[in-house]
Amino acid sequence: MFSFASSALTPIMVLGYNNNKVYYGMNSSYKINITDLNMRKLLSFSLERKKRVVPKQYKDKAIKNMNFPENIKEEVKRRFPDHFTYFERIYIDENGVIYVFSTDAEKENREKIDIFSSKGKYIYSSEIKIDKDSSIKVSHIKKNKLYLAIEDEDGEIKIIKYKIVLPVE
Repeated sequence: MFSFASSALTPIMVLGYNNNKVYYGMNSSYKINITDLNMRKLLSFSLERKKRVVPKQYKDKAIKNMNFPENIKEEVKRRFPDHFTYFERIYIDENGVIYVFSTDAEKENREKIDIFSSKGKYIYSSEIKIDKDSSIKVSHIKKNKLYLAIEDEDGEIKIIKYKIVLPVE
């Protein structure tokens, strides 16, 4: 069921942490800040991305299962943002490489990831696609591996591991 606090639609503060540094940003703009534990700013970086429009069908699907009268559902739908947010998660690996998981609420069978150096320099974008009848439930990065929990159409869940190989700068 759809949640009102969907980070795909609702601007929220997204946080990551590694090696005594806090990585954060409001997902309504594509800007990531890095601070130490005393909240002294160490670095900020951003990425130009075009805002993606939330289609009418997405809004219709989002309110479909809400247990509210129709007039309330329509008011909720009317107040939904017109654009998706930019990102949903920030991971930092043991080498300080920053992985920003993009919002892609319309496609449950893929993950889009923007990858930055520890200095905030954009390296590249990656997209992981799985079978269209499956969905990604959870993803996590650990020791140069991307782990995905995949649920198939029968509700069976399996874990898939991908090796992360970054380009040489």
